[in-house]
Amino acid sequence: LGNTGSLAKTGFAFAGWNTSAGGNETDRAAGSTFQMGSINVVLYAKWSPVYTITFDGQGATVGPNPATKNVVAPATTVGSLPTPPTKTSYTFAGWWTAKNGGGTAFNASTTVTASDTVYAKWIIADVDGNVYTEVTIGTQTWMVENLKTTRYNDGSAIPLVTDNIGWTTLSTPAYCWYNNDSITNKNIYGALYNWYTVNTGNLAPLGWHVPSDAEWSTLTTYLGGESVAGGKLKESGTVHWASPNAGAINSVGFSALPGGFRGDAQLGLTGNWWTANESDVSFAWSRTMTSDSVNVMRGGDRGPYPKQDGFSVRCIRD
Repeated sequence: LGNTGSLAKTGFAFAGWNTSAGGNETDRAAGSTFQMGSINVVLYAKWSPVYTITFDGQGATVGPNPATKNVVAPATTVGSLPTPPTKTSYTFAGWWTAKNGGGTAFNASTTVTASDTVYAKWIIADVDGNVYTEVTIGTQTWMVENLKTTRYNDGSAIPLVTDNIGWTTLSTPAYCWYNNDSITNKNIYGALYNWYTVNTGNLAPLGWHVPSDAEWSTLTTYLGGESVAGGKLKESGTVHWASPNAGAINSVGFSALPGGFRGDAQLGLTGNWWTANESDVSFAWSRTMTSDSVNVMRGGDRGPYPKQDGFSVRCIRD
């Protein structure tokens, strides 16, 4: 016995024969034989539902393979997942039943009862697994959080230096946490890096980079200039910024935070961010925002800062 005449039924797979139209009597499996008597025998096709799961890569650079999988009863799961998709500058974080990581997670053992589409979830993550969000401002896409990584994007460790005196004499890469307190400050304010770490070119996650001096200027120009841009960039309120947090409205979702800098009690009062550009052999350009001003300062009151200073880093998409 087989699928005589190549029977087909939309949404179903041929599952053999049965002696009852309802499929509840004697089964005759495809490929089997049986002994007929002296009277005609009527056999009825049996059909098993086929559920198709479509894997939507949500803008993947390279999509999943295969892009669909069928579940044919009596199976109730896909059994295995397709080869994961890839997307430049993002990390794949599994399949979900709604877009943008909504709904519930879908895996190889999820029970399937109907055809459906599941969606790739994409996150921005560094090599330590810290997760970031992003915001597009004008033509630029920025991370919304300060960088927290303790490793370069090739996985090698960035030296942790906790001694203030040792830090000020460095001419090589290093990072630290404000007040050497990662438990309190890491998740909110991120790490503090000297400029030598920035200059390696390997600090930002792949697909991202430390913004240049010009890219910071593009941002502040888009927001009306350095004299007003700080108010539009700073997180509003005084949960993290000290009072008065002048003019802070965070109108573009940048959420700048006052992470202070290495060796000075400025947490809550100032945020300082390195650019990728040096001004000379000893100094480099940065941006500063303060709790008492709406300005964004290019460098400090006296110009660029020493390269050994420990500042925050915000990344921008390549």
